[in-house]
Amino acid sequence: MLQWVEPSNPGLLQAFKDSVLRIAGESRIENACSDVCFLDGNDIGSGTYNVYLYTRNVSETVSRMVRLQAAGKLTPGMRIAVAEYKDKQHRDWSYRPVYPPGLKSFALIYR
Repeated sequence: MLQWVEPSNPGLLQAFKDSVLRIAGESRIENACSDVCFLDGNDIGSGTYNVYLYTRNVSETVSRMVRLQAAGKLTPGMRIAVAEYKDKQHRDWSYRPVYPPGLKSFALIYR
């Protein structure tokens, strides 16, 4: 999962600009995924903008997303976490933060 934490009071115009840039970034994410991951949509609200990816090659997917960020193709502040499933049916999971280096915790909601 890719995530951006929303500023607490960005103002209407800035919030709109951020949303447009992030939605445009989704097509870049899809193109970068091509053969290794699948973009399954987004979720916005409660202080975060989340983009859900599915992959069988986590390290390659993370590498591609980090390269996109480094190239300025995604808005700054991206965070990445990997779902770790606790059951075979994938009904119970937690998120392990993987990017940026040193990220200690990850949650879907920040407000």
